[in-house]
Amino acid sequence: MACDWRLSGYDAVYVALADLTDGVWLTVDARAAGKVSRRGLVRVLGR
Repeated sequence: MACDWRLSGYDAVYVALADLTDGVWLTVDARAAGKVSRRGLVRVLGR
């Protein structure tokens, strides 16, 4: 995941956790969020 989407290991852990738990990765990092191909998996806070 980190390599496929060019995320940091830290961000990839949270994306994987969201995926495994049918949850959502909440982040303020719009750039990292934009790299995640499954859009239902991420929400950018502060928009």
